[in-house]
Amino acid sequence: MLKELMILKNLGVDGSLINYYVNYFSEEERAQLFNGGAFELQFKYNLTNGKHLVVFEDKAKLVATEKMVDNVISRSDAQNIKIISYYDDLYPSNLRFIKNSPLFLHVKGNLNLLKVNHSIACVGTRNPSNNTLQLIGDIIKGLVKEGMVIVSGLAKGIDAISHKECLDNNGRTIAVLAHGLDTIYPKENRTLSERIIEHDGVLVSEYPIGTNIQRSNFVARNRIVSGLSQGLIVFEADEKSGTMHTARYAYSQGKHIFCPYVAKDNQDLSTGIKKLLESGSAIPITNAKDVLNVLFTKVGIESSLIKELQRISYHRNISMEKLINSILEKYIEGEKNNE
Repeated sequence: MLKELMILKNLGVDGSLINYYVNYFSEEERAQLFNGGAFELQFKYNLTNGKHLVVFEDKAKLVATEKMVDNVISRSDAQNIKIISYYDDLYPSNLRFIKNSPLFLHVKGNLNLLKVNHSIACVGTRNPSNNTLQLIGDIIKGLVKEGMVIVSGLAKGIDAISHKECLDNNGRTIAVLAHGLDTIYPKENRTLSERIIEHDGVLVSEYPIGTNIQRSNFVARNRIVSGLSQGLIVFEADEKSGTMHTARYAYSQGKHIFCPYVAKDNQDLSTGIKKLLESGSAIPITNAKDVLNVLFTKVGIESSLIKELQRISYHRNISMEKLINSILEKYIEGEKNNE
């Protein structure tokens, strides 16, 4: 069915018809759609978007589209790129619940890595400060030690550094690209992309092989970076940078956003980080444990209480870990006094 779905997508058919094709049409009706029976199916299933069915009357376009799809599948196979659709069991469940889920994923490497439930996205500026570089190394080392998978976009700067730090600590990482997997951008990250695959990682894109680099695709790519993850760390970013698109996607997807903790009055704080922290959109962190405590807490703490702890942590210049430990120590001390 993959080939037929790719043809439908490239014909410009809308999602509702594709959904009918997969979930309601019989095998005979699927064949009928491509063989002159589109309008009969429209009346049978009361399909309201009939304008999308006109394309099935254009035999030349159908033949050309099928030929193009065959070419994409053939070239992908030759480069060990697997194509999975939204309706495939291998499709990552995390992406099923985001807005505008990609219909197809083109994957090279460890496909199973896309379905893990312990991944964290790491993003930020192309030109990080020395302090940020130190934080990236320390935090990612701690996350990888606990089995976290690192997700990023293979871009210059913090993206590439995050992938490298993960690999240097024997971790696994997912790189989400904004073009066909036959291209690596920037070119200097080609060796890094090969290393990711060699170390049980994976490259993934919603764009088929042969798709050229387009600026708009990088913004769209960011929803997948956050969508594949349980949370997002923004290490350093300007307020109007592309990184903030990823933060907005993460926020709309209900994902936790983390930023390295810096004192509120620190003038070195990047404008994007400052905005995320002061608005309460992001959780301040100083180490990997701060992230893990929020993502994988084993006690049933109410969301409102977590937010209050985060607020106290930020305004009192103390990490979440130290704050929670302080509360526990006072509780234990009080219990002893009551004995």
